[in-house]
Amino acid sequence: MSVEDIELGISQSRNTKLANYFYRLKWIESYGTGLQRIMESYVNAKVIPSWEIGPNAFVITLPKIELKHQETTKSNDMDLDLWMAQHESFTRKELEEFIGKSKSFIRVFINSQIALNRIEQIGHGPATKYRVIAKE
Repeated sequence: MSVEDIELGISQSRNTKLANYFYRLKWIESYGTGLQRIMESYVNAKVIPSWEIGPNAFVITLPKIELKHQETTKSNDMDLDLWMAQHESFTRKELEEFIGKSKSFIRVFINSQIALNRIEQIGHGPATKYRVIAKE
């Protein structure tokens, strides 16, 4: 495979049985999307990942980036609370579109909201939805 093939998301599993096993466990969502997600994570970074390609493998070097803690204003929190109150249930993608952040950011955010008992997960896999837990 060439650098261009890898950058386009072309996937070539060395161990198809293992890849299929991970897919069935939902540890991977689809084949060939990892590099796209990595590059999305570095879109505003000063440094970007690099890779070396050999005949049987490739190595990705991920530079450390400092993530600035984003200050949330009461206004932003109120907008999110209002949005969540207006949606009985929602998908990760719907929340991603509302907040305007990356898939990985939304995953971390959703997990934090679950840990705080603000939302609960309904189902698994592509049909996963989330529901706001009513405040008592």
